[in-house]
Formats: sequence, structure tokens, C-alpha cells
Amino acid sequence: MNCVKPHRRSMTFGLLCLLASPASAQPGSPVSPAPVGAGGLARLGWLAGCWELKTARRTTLEMWMPPDGGMMLGASRTIAAGAVREFEQLRIETQRDTVVYTSIPSGQTVTSFKAVQLTDSSFIVENLAHDFPQRILYRRLGTDSLLARIEGPGPSGLRGVDFPMRRVNCAEPPPTGLSARRFEPRELSGLRWWKGNTHSHTTESDGDSPPEVVVRWYKSHGYSFLVLSDHNVFTDPARLTGLVDSTFLLVGGEELTTQFGSKPVHINGLALTQLVPQRIDSTLVGTIQRNVDAIREVAGIPHINHPNFRWSFGLQELLQVRNDSLLEIFNGHPQVHNDGGDEGLGVEAIWDGLLSAGKRIYGIAVDDAHHFQGEFARNRANPGRGWISIAAQTLEARQLMRNLEHGLFYASSGVTVADISVTGTTLALRIQPEADFKYTTTFIGDHGRALAQVGGLAPVFSLDRSRARGLSYVRARVEDSGGARAWIQPVFLQPN
Repeated sequence: MNCVKPHRRSMTFGLLCLLASPASAQPGSPVSPAPVGAGGLARLGWLAGCWELKTARRTTLEMWMPPDGGMMLGASRTIAAGAVREFEQLRIETQRDTVVYTSIPSGQTVTSFKAVQLTDSSFIVENLAHDFPQRILYRRLGTDSLLARIEGPGPSGLRGVDFPMRRVNCAEPPPTGLSARRFEPRELSGLRWWKGNTHSHTTESDGDSPPEVVVRWYKSHGYSFLVLSDHNVFTDPARLTGLVDSTFLLVGGEELTTQFGSKPVHINGLALTQLVPQRIDSTLVGTIQRNVDAIREVAGIPHINHPNFRWSFGLQELLQVRNDSLLEIFNGHPQVHNDGGDEGLGVEAIWDGLLSAGKRIYGIAVDDAHHFQGEFARNRANPGRGWISIAAQTLEARQLMRNLEHGLFYASSGVTVADISVTGTTLALRIQPEADFKYTTTFIGDHGRALAQVGGLAPVFSLDRSRARGLSYVRARVEDSGGARAWIQPVFLQPN
């Protein structure tokens, strides 16, 4: 892994983190070197082979020889715009009773790190005397995915750069003998699309308008349903029955709002019938999990809000959360950093990291609206910026929420999708045009890899044997010529 000057690459490569473990203390907290132990370097046999990290602009290939004679030799190369941008020679070897990882990055000096953890699925090395990184982490996920991370001190605490890799054939020969794979069935025919928002605020917490005004805004702007999600306040929809009719529905909700240290933790509860008190825990992950659990305990549906708000948590933490199925991938508030920045991953990249690790989670878009009065401007949290459209037969709360949890919806920041069709081998869309905008659809697979890019109003992705290779899901992102987007939920492939 290229280990120096990651700031030049972090916006492209940041994606995967190592799951927390007892050996993953922050750099600066010395950990005793790990003894070679039973099996020696043979326990790192899972690392042997070729691992690829591919984005729209760069491709990194990292290769490792199998362990033999107390040593593994490796190398990596990064290509951008047809030229080699970085390369590195790597070595893992036993020295007396420990394991040493040595890196020789292009144009830089040799640096060695001692192993502090070596198991059949993880490898962590450390050198606290080095400037950056001070720790390198690898973790195996299944047979074809690798999670990696480099860590060290930064200007505001721990700085980390994350890397996703998928196993590839070193020579990439043409695929032969692959059994046909198919998409899991997803039946959308005969269903209607219902537009709604699941994150909004009123004067019951920190919004500028009372619930009645907020509800009227959404109803008058063509929404079919709304969740009022004030901070630690439950607004009973029964208070507003005069605004509900056959065309508009209110769903009970709340934004459970707490924090761990300086890191905010905000989890929306949908389909609630009562106030759910927020919870805290002794860890950040535990705090997220306890609030997810609190919502589940009252038969509600949790969705995890704006992970990049104040850079509170990311992929490393979300990989450890259980019993959640919804993540905000677009939030209309101006301070939530949807697209990431510096070493911080964009939320869409976090989503792909979770999906690639085998987690079934769906991405939603919301307003997080606070400002219904005065100016509508970029620096204000106004309504109308993000929404979802759920496929359902009728406008009924239980049916909408059930289909939301099953991924029968799309998310949008301005693009309308008229239809989504899934067969065993195709994912097809029909986009509703607006004015003279043009549309480009990108079909995306594991680790955020772009599989195909199609223009027009009726894009189709066809799953053939070569495309199915190494895929566990396919999703789509539609972008219009003005920058508005729609996100189609992942369709998962059936196992061989």
C-alpha cells in the first residue's frame, strides 16, 4: 500500500476502514509487537494475489507473493491518465520472534513497521516514530474483498486514509466457465410512486415554523407524505389530522439526538407512535447502536443521519452497526458535507463501502429542513432539496414504510424517475424529462466501480457473464445537466 503523502490521493481512494479491534488503538498508544505465533507467515496466505482499487480517475494494483521462506514480497502501482503516478516495493518478513512490514515508496526512504496483530483475517503494523502513517491495517472480508487503512497524527487528532480493494486475477485472462448469475427478483409493476420527506424540523425543536406551516408547505408542493422529525420531540400526527386527506399522509417520527464526546449522533425514527428517549453509551459505535435499538424496540424504522456532520463517524463505525437498513446519502442541510472532503469520504462512497462489505443498506435523500421563512439560499436549510419516492399500491403508512425498508424506492435531489424495471439480467430506468435537461446514468457496482455510463431517458444495464464477475450488487445514479441527481437502490445478485 502506498503509505506516504496520502493527501494527494485521499479524495479518490478513501473508501474502506478496518473494523475496530483491541489492537486498533489510536497511534500514540504503544502496542506490544505481535509474536509470529503458530503458523507463522502462513496465516497471511489470504493476502497473497492481486488486489485492485479502481476509481473513475485512478487504478491501483497491489500484488503479493505467497509466504515462503519466512517472507512475502509485494509491489503496488497507481495509474492515472495512462501514466504511473506512484509505485511501491513491499516486504513482510519474520525477524526473530516478530513480523516486520517494510515499505519503499517511490522517491522516498525505506520505512519499517512491526506487527501488533496477525490473524487469519487481519494484519496491523505500527511505527510510532514515523510521521505519517504510524499504523497500517489490512482486513480480509470474504475471499474477494480487502479493507485497508493507514493512520497517523493530523492537525485535529487522528488522521486516517481508507482503501478498498477487490481481488482480481493478476493477468486478468478472459473469463471462462462462469455460471450465469442473475439479479434477485424485485417486483415493481403495478405500483405507484409516492413522493415524501423523512427529515424535517419545526418550532417544536430548532425549526423556524410551527408544524402546521411545515406540513402545508410539503402538501402544497406535491408531496404525498411527510415525517416531522424534531430533535427528541415526538409530534403526534393526530394533532394535525385536518391536514391529512386521501392525497397526503403524516407518518410519526423523531430525530433521536445525542452525542459521544464532541461527535453528534442523530438517528431518525420512522413509524413511531410515541417519544423514544435518546441513549448514550461508552463508545461511539455503541451510542449509534443503542439509539438504533431503541427505535427497533418500539417497532420503528431507524435511519442514520448525516454521518459527515461535524465529521462524526464514517465507514469504520457504520460497518459495526447492526439492524439498520437506511442511510442518508444526501441531506439538504448546508453543513453536512455530503461529498466529503480532504480525507473524509463522501457519504455515497461510504454507502458503497457498506454494500461491498456485504451489508444490505439503502440510501435515502432528505431535506433536513429548518428554514421555511425568509430567504431560500445555499447557506440556509430550506425545504425541497432532497426526497424519496416509494413504490406502493396505496398511500398507507405501513405499506410505505415496509417497502422503504425493502428498498422499493429511489432517492433524489431533483431528478424524477418514472419507472424502474428489474429482470433476472437487466436493470432498466425510464426518466421523466424536465425542460431541455440532458441525462446521464452511471451504473455502479462493488467498491463504487463504474460499470457503464448511458445517456438518454431510457438507460438499461444488461448483466452478462463478464459483467457479473466479482459483482454482488448493481445500483444506478442519474445526473441531469444541471447537477441534480437520482439514486436507484442496489439490486443484489443471486449467489452462484
